[in-house]
Amino acid sequence: MAYCIEHTAVLEELPLALLRQYSERFGEDVYAAIALTSCVTGRTSLGGTCVASVEAQIASVRDFLAGQTEDEA
Repeated sequence: MAYCIEHTAVLEELPLALLRQYSERFGEDVYAAIALTSCVTGRTSLGGTCVASVEAQIASVRDFLAGQTEDEA
């Protein structure tokens, strides 16, 4: 990430050869792992960004708001 910040680069657009300068363990599969959709769907913890988590957060807020009176809102 420091390289990306210094060079105004996007991680998923870095060439594999550059990534391998940091670790030989990087392979072609790195691009699938660092894709934005993979990162978003992978955040499954409470408050995370995966679809199920966001839907649960929305449902929780709706339930909370449904229990509020106009004076409380």
